[in-house]
Amino acid sequence: MKLYMGWATTTGSRPDNQDRAVGYSLKTRMALIVADGAGGHPCGAETATAIVRTQPDLTSHAAPLKQRAEHWAEKAQLAALAAGGVSTGLAFLGDAQRHEAYLVACGDSTVQRYRAGTWMHLTQRQGYGNVLGAYFGQASRRAFDPQFISLMLIPGDLYVLYTDGCDAFMGEKANSVLRPQVEQAIHSRAWGFAARNCVEVAKGLSTDNCTLGIIYVR
Repeated sequence: MKLYMGWATTTGSRPDNQDRAVGYSLKTRMALIVADGAGGHPCGAETATAIVRTQPDLTSHAAPLKQRAEHWAEKAQLAALAAGGVSTGLAFLGDAQRHEAYLVACGDSTVQRYRAGTWMHLTQRQGYGNVLGAYFGQASRRAFDPQFISLMLIPGDLYVLYTDGCDAFMGEKANSVLRPQVEQAIHSRAWGFAARNCVEVAKGLSTDNCTLGIIYVR
């Protein structure tokens, strides 16, 4: 089993981009992190940057994946608080050798999976009642209660992590644009290019920043 990933972000019609996405990999393990800094709050972009720069532990001698996901969430929250803003956060930690993955979700960004012809929402939207960082200036633990979701990986699985700027795209173009881009990337291995093509379409359907990450299991 192998895991492939690509990600892209675009400002869209907004003057600034407060979304961030970064991927990390080490041998058979990988992580993809997506964050959406809150507009209208101070330091949104800085907080999103701090979250995606919080690198999960992917070393071979690391603890079980669940513990690594929980540890990442704690570190990301501390980084967000230090940055002084508010942001959503998504993290996908995958281990191809163990055929498993763990999701961390906080806020209103979304993860969907395509398997055997069916799309499924894996995360629940929490809005600004549950974010990374200082919730309206208050470092409240009630505002930090991430979803932790255990996944068994199956070849052919497609996971999509995206901010709310891509909602319309995923609702209208997931099958007509995203899936053909994935099929091309399976052969070309140009996963970043596939993600970039998707957000270019997404920005025409949104007034927000658009960020999307793709993970394909083969």
